[in-house]
Amino acid sequence: MVGNAEDTLILCTCEADWCSPGPDGWFTSTIGPVPAGTPVTVRAFHRGPPCPSEFDVYMTTSAEPNLFKVFIDGVWRGAIRMNPMPLTPATERQNRDVWSGDVYDHHPDSLAMFQRGCATTSLSNALFAFGIDLNPGLLNNWLKENGGYTSAASLIWARVNTLGVRAERSPNFSFAGSCQSSNPTPLSDLDGPLSNCKLVIVQVCNPRSQGQHWVLVTRRVGYENYTIIDPGYLARSHLSDYSNRFWGMVTVGSDCGCGP
Repeated sequence: MVGNAEDTLILCTCEADWCSPGPDGWFTSTIGPVPAGTPVTVRAFHRGPPCPSEFDVYMTTSAEPNLFKVFIDGVWRGAIRMNPMPLTPATERQNRDVWSGDVYDHHPDSLAMFQRGCATTSLSNALFAFGIDLNPGLLNNWLKENGGYTSAASLIWARVNTLGVRAERSPNFSFAGSCQSSNPTPLSDLDGPLSNCKLVIVQVCNPRSQGQHWVLVTRRVGYENYTIIDPGYLARSHLSDYSNRFWGMVTVGSDCGCGP
């Protein structure tokens, strides 16, 4: 895994007699992230003159995560910032025919996945990004068999941690059943997890039903602009479709870094 082994690194710029940082002063790469304090040795390959075809780059982590000092032949030559690899969650919907009619949990009113499976479907989509391929129907069954629902048919998020991921629920779950509920979670709370190779499932208010709904936030693409995978509504692709308001969140990540 990146961070404790030799990996291939492609630097994006190549100037003079060695590869220099770009105009912003940083190299970029497609591997990462690597926690601060982790020694890394990377073999860097470069193509075309004037750079050598191959040389070893030794990196020692700085105090800032993903930022490394670069040594070539024992000589410090600059710094490099390792950017997280993009995560690729699934895009399943709770109303897919294969499982839409399945009973959600052991719900006393026999509600089906297409009616109440938004949280389970969002969690299934997030797990896929970390190599756990349980579609919403299979995950619903797994949660039933492994104590993943409360007696009130609410999802116990941390139950999936036994699968090799880490799902952590925030303390702010103040949604009171109205789109006008006060005290939403600060939008900026998304930035830390999303920049640290995690996905975020948030509790929003469905403007159609005025009830609770869950969507998966995948990345930030601009100022207060976040893409989502909505398990119930295909046309809703940004958190702004919910007025950028949410009440509580669940971060999903891996102890092993990005991807499976």
